[in-house]
Amino acid sequence: MAERFIGDSDSIVPHGATARKLPENDHDFKIVGEDEKLFATVQLTEIVLRDYCTSLTIDQYHGGKFANVICLGPSTYLGVDDQARKEVIRNKIAAKKAKAYAIPKHGELWLVIWTVAGDPIGSYTSGGRHVVSVPVQSARVWLATETAEPFNRVYYYSPDLRPELVWPVVPE
Repeated sequence: MAERFIGDSDSIVPHGATARKLPENDHDFKIVGEDEKLFATVQLTEIVLRDYCTSLTIDQYHGGKFANVICLGPSTYLGVDDQARKEVIRNKIAAKKAKAYAIPKHGELWLVIWTVAGDPIGSYTSGGRHVVSVPVQSARVWLATETAEPFNRVYYYSPDLRPELVWPVVPE
């Protein structure tokens, strides 16, 4: 995931930057410039469908309880909890903040929230206009009153797209 994120982040990270795995046994990494100077330490967290979906039986699917349903295959349906989907990015940030990471002595501390869910959560373009998605808006509203500390930056990342800066908000 680290190399893919850096490869899709050419406007974010220094040219020639590389990923270095952190000592913990997980996917977190640091970004190091060509000069071997630490640019950022990256904490990762993942969004999966079960974060905001519920498995449905055929009867539940036909019952119409959920306004939005994801079909994963023949007779495999997930009901989308629209409130949980709206807050999924915010909830991931809150869970990582609760771990009380130390602020690095060098470089920045970033949180990258990446997804393996096929359901798009990030912002998109419609009619030639950039549209900030509801989950990104919800996270930004919460962060405006809460704070992203200790994270200098928070990104949403779908490996099919470029990383999206959730926080801090940059005027368009």
